[in-house]
Amino acid sequence: MKRVGDHWYQGTADAIYQNLYSIGAEPCKYVLILSGDHVYKMNYQRMIKQHVDAGAGVTIGTIEFDRSEASRFGVCEIDSTGRMTGWEEKPAHPKPTHHDPTKSHVSMGIYCFNRTLLMESLLADAEDPTSQHDFGKNVIPRLIEKGCVYSYNFIDENKKEASYWRDIGTIEAYYEANMDLVSVSPVFNLYDSEWPIRGYQRQYPPAKFVFAQEGRRMGIAVDSIVSMGSIISGGRVTAPSCPLTSASTAIRKWNAPSSFPTSTSAATHEFAAPSSIATSTSLNAPRLDITWKKTARNTT
Repeated sequence: MKRVGDHWYQGTADAIYQNLYSIGAEPCKYVLILSGDHVYKMNYQRMIKQHVDAGAGVTIGTIEFDRSEASRFGVCEIDSTGRMTGWEEKPAHPKPTHHDPTKSHVSMGIYCFNRTLLMESLLADAEDPTSQHDFGKNVIPRLIEKGCVYSYNFIDENKKEASYWRDIGTIEAYYEANMDLVSVSPVFNLYDSEWPIRGYQRQYPPAKFVFAQEGRRMGIAVDSIVSMGSIISGGRVTAPSCPLTSASTAIRKWNAPSSFPTSTSAATHEFAAPSSIATSTSLNAPRLDITWKKTARNTT
């Protein structure tokens, strides 16, 4: 985006700065900033209440993470009152927590700001020619020096034995998060009526599996989640433990929009299905679980 100059978003802080007008237009005291590529269940009201009670300028959601993998995140030091006293952005050697040398306190990318402080901090950062305009690298370390940054220790609403929080910013992490959903008792619970997941649902027909030629051609899915509108035709969608054969392909159909580069009103494409997720037929749906073949055929 280019809203206030000639540059696209240059960092996480600059992305908020270029949309600062929308924050300034709202009659609010506090602003929540969230990452869009994380999966977790959290009651933000608890975090906001702690923020207000502590008189903090900024509160950052944190979680204890395996120290061996913590270098992928912002790692913080926290004193006994919950105040942040140190910060390193993706350090090579993350500092351990005080009580467990195998764990580190890492940022979840969840920030609760006092609105006035947020606007002042972003304006000052935008005027700094040496800044990378990033929350973790620039804005947060400066505010920690002022002593106004506190930690909110993640309270998981997933109601499982281990806390669930996943950063799915890579293909591997996205795939593993999908795998978390298909077990008999999934580690991330989509079926909790007390904490429902309200996703966006397009109005598509139910998933359909066609052809029933046992041993020859059959549409089948095993240990899988199949979205509405999908058609599994003469193919098999399986978990990684069930090897795919060379004939394991599936057919997906949709009505082609005017912008789709075909000469007909409908298109049929073949894809290999290496994972256990068959996504929706929307052209805007993620394709990370699908490897497209080089050839495609048009049908009328």
